Amino acid sequence: MSRRIFAICMFCIITGFTLSSWLNAAEYTVPNGDFEQTLTLKENDSLYKRASDLNFKTESPIVLPEGWTLNLTGSAKDGEYRLVSDKDKAQSGNNFIYLRGHLMTTRNIDTNAGDEMDINFYVNNPEKSDITLFLYCYTKDENGKSSNIGSLKFSTTTEPEWTKRTGKIKIPDEINGKKLKTVRVAFTSRKGTYLDNIEIKMGKPE
Repeated sequence: MSRRIFAICMFCIITGFTLSSWLNAAEYTVPNGDFEQTLTLKENDSLYKRASDLNFKTESPIVLPEGWTLNLTGSAKDGEYRLVSDKDKAQSGNNFIYLRGHLMTTRNIDTNAGDEMDINFYVNNPEKSDITLFLYCYTKDENGKSSNIGSLKFSTTTEPEWTKRTGKIKIPDEINGKKLKTVRVAFTSRKGTYLDNIEIKMGKPE
C-alpha cells in the first residue's frame, strides 16, 4: 500500500510541475507572431466604420492575425494596414503585414516587478522607416477594473531587406506612481513598415 501511495504522490508532483510550467510558458508568450492563423472580420464589424471615419486604408474584407487587432484611435488617421500572403516575400511562412498605424494584441499579459520582456521581430521597408513596440500599461482597482497608466517602449528603424530587431524591456513595479498589473503589446509605425515573425516572451531574467 505504501508503494502505491508513494507512486500516486510522485505522479501528482510531476504532473503538477509539468502543468505549472506549461501554464507559465503560455502566460508569457505572445501568440501567433508569424501571422499564419488569421481571422476574417464580418461586414458588420465596428472596425470598418472606425477605419472609414479615420481615412484608414484597409482591404475588404479585413483579415487580421488571430490574437491581434487594430487600435483605431485618432493617431491612426490616414494610416494603412494589410495582411499579405506571399511565401516568396514573407520572412518566414506565408503571411506578413504592412502597418502604418497601430496593431496590438487582444489580451493583456500579467506582470511582476523585475520581469523582463525579450523582444525579437523582423521588419523591412525599401525606404528607411520607423517601428516602435509599446507596452500599454494598466493597473487595477479594488474591483478588478483596469485603467491605463502609461506605456513602455522599444524603438528601432528598418532596412531595405528583412532585418531582425532585438531588445529587452524590464518591467518596473510602478508606472507614474501606480502599481503595474498588466501590459498589452502593440506595434506602431508612423511612416509604414512590413512586419513578420514576432517572438516575444516575458519572465524572470536569466
